[in-house]
Amino acid sequence: MKNSHKDSYYIYNRKVCSKKQKTAEIRMKYGAVPPKSENSVRESPIGREFARQQLRRAQLAEMQKRAQADFEKRNGRMRGERTGSAGFSGRPVGAGVAAAAVEERQNPMREYLNRAVLAFESLKDRISSDQELARRRASFSKKWSRYRHVFLTVLAIVAILALFVMATYKLIFVVRSIDVRSSGVYDSSEVVKASGIEEGALLYSFSTSDAEADITFRCPYIKSAEIRRTIPDKVEVVVSEDEAAYVINVWGDWAVVSRNLRVLEVSDKFPENDKLILLSIPQVKYSVAGRAMEFYDTKDERYVREVLKALETSSLSEEGEIRALYMSDRYNITMSYGGLYTIEFGDDADMYRKFEMCSAALNSGKLTAGVPARIVIEDPETASIRYDLNTMMNQK
Repeated sequence: MKNSHKDSYYIYNRKVCSKKQKTAEIRMKYGAVPPKSENSVRESPIGREFARQQLRRAQLAEMQKRAQADFEKRNGRMRGERTGSAGFSGRPVGAGVAAAAVEERQNPMREYLNRAVLAFESLKDRISSDQELARRRASFSKKWSRYRHVFLTVLAIVAILALFVMATYKLIFVVRSIDVRSSGVYDSSEVVKASGIEEGALLYSFSTSDAEADITFRCPYIKSAEIRRTIPDKVEVVVSEDEAAYVINVWGDWAVVSRNLRVLEVSDKFPENDKLILLSIPQVKYSVAGRAMEFYDTKDERYVREVLKALETSSLSEEGEIRALYMSDRYNITMSYGGLYTIEFGDDADMYRKFEMCSAALNSGKLTAGVPARIVIEDPETASIRYDLNTMMNQK
């Protein structure tokens, strides 16, 4: 043949032809093909696939044409012979049957050449792919040999810096002193032990929030704690202590609590502190030292906190003569004042004004000194005082 060994060969119309010959025949029979150059069609796998599709379409069209001709020939022969065969359906043979018949009559050499061409093209693609991969590997190897020393130098510097930082951290950032600022309820050693921080530990090896929570739990009279790190080796603990305000009987034990109902101490004996106010409140679920008291009912907790807040903001709490406040029944709140007077407030409505009215009644100067009395302030506008000597005085 005239074509060189670099040209691709195709089977078209029962003959082997080159790409150029095949393209010319397809243009003559089916019109123009997609606008691709001769080299791009030959080198591109898409162009080869398009050529194969065109070949299959041409073969299929030829097989259908031959099947139609065979049908017409047999039908005409049967009409000429007038055999009267009633079982003939009159339909042409399908394209699949005709294709099978044509394939049986094909030359075996054609199939062999077709397979040989396809194998040659796949081998050519593999060779091209291997060449491209080899080229990329060679390029990468060349670049690696050129910049290898730079990469290894940077890696060594990073490793040395990491080792230096780790060594510096473990040798320099070590806790060597712990200072505690406290007002004297607990010793510094007790606070340090409660925090869990030890001398010799790494400066950033512990959580400040966890240590602060441990201090407030193990040292209940400490309301809040703040831990500060000072580079390179110092830790400072600043604490603010809570103040006991009330004593409550909880399941047979006496709990000393702060103004915000935080439990400071639990004991089976009544505390010897005259400044504490005895509280009688609704049922409590449990009381743990270092934590806030928890009620069974959140409504009861809200009611108790509102009454205590009104008491703390009123002028009555500044006099320091309140002995007990009974709030178990929110509709019958009573108070013991100075060991002489029992004040009845009724329900918990408008407690701030009731406390102010009570303070005004106690400081009015109209009470008989040293005589026990019962003061009724169910209405914030009026107060009635009843002595044990069956005397009564109304004050508005």
